[in-house]
Amino acid sequence: MSVRTPVERAPGPPPAVMEKIRQHLSERKLQGLRTVFTLRATARRADNAISEWMAGSVGSVARYQS
Repeated sequence: MSVRTPVERAPGPPPAVMEKIRQHLSERKLQGLRTVFTLRATARRADNAISEWMAGSVGSVARYQS
């Protein structure tokens, strides 16, 4: 069984969408939005790592959710 390496991409929407958003937000609000996108990407990576670990040892994450 081979291990798949996920394709890394910048967190958040595509560059064209980000450009449109940039036109409507102050720099401070844009920084906050980037922080949210980065936080979501980090949470997704952590969730994927936990799911991968659990799949190889104790089952799925869904099994332990209430």
